[in-house]
Amino acid sequence: MPNDVILETYLLKTMLDNHPVITTLNQLEKAMDEDKTVQHLSSAFQRIQAQYNETLHYFPSQSDEAEKVQRALFEAKQKLDLHPLVHQYYQIYREVRVIYQSIQDALFTPFTSHVCGGDF
Repeated sequence: MPNDVILETYLLKTMLDNHPVITTLNQLEKAMDEDKTVQHLSSAFQRIQAQYNETLHYFPSQSDEAEKVQRALFEAKQKLDLHPLVHQYYQIYREVRVIYQSIQDALFTPFTSHVCGGDF
């Protein structure tokens, strides 16, 4: 690979690492990792998710038993998602996805737009 491509790649990485939206996302992720309430809500969600998966081994998804655990899973996920740090993280995450998607489109669309003679 030519050195200029490698240098441009590192430049892109540096620019992304220093992009305000991406640095905000990283800060929010760190804050969530350190927040005891988020840890508790996340742990509860994961525990109920495991319980739901186990329930599906023994009961059909439409059974009363599975639906009861599914409802608990929904509520646990909702509590987690509504926590202010998590909510803010998801908002910023969507902005970051737009940045990454535009980079992906710019880099790879020229190679994928004419696959098998068809346009995407």
